[in-house]
Amino acid sequence: MFANCCRYNLSQVEQWLRERRLHDGGALDVFEPMIEATQLLQARKTDADVASICDMCAHLSTSQVRCRLLLLLLLQIYDADVCFSATC
Repeated sequence: MFANCCRYNLSQVEQWLRERRLHDGGALDVFEPMIEATQLLQARKTDADVASICDMCAHLSTSQVRCRLLLLLLLQIYDADVCFSATC
């Protein structure tokens, strides 16, 4: 859900830049890492998807992708603990 909201907001900024013809001046380039990060949040994260994730995140370094995936893993573990403890 969070990734969808972020991606929507970024698409609104992209549209705003295009409407004002500011996208050719490199203004969109600033947002590329954020766009890729939201795509990473939305992507499937299995071993079979590693190559496509690396291709999708051309503006993020390997360490940035690794860090985000680790944070997502920790978040999933934390959410599972919260859900489990809430049902007890």
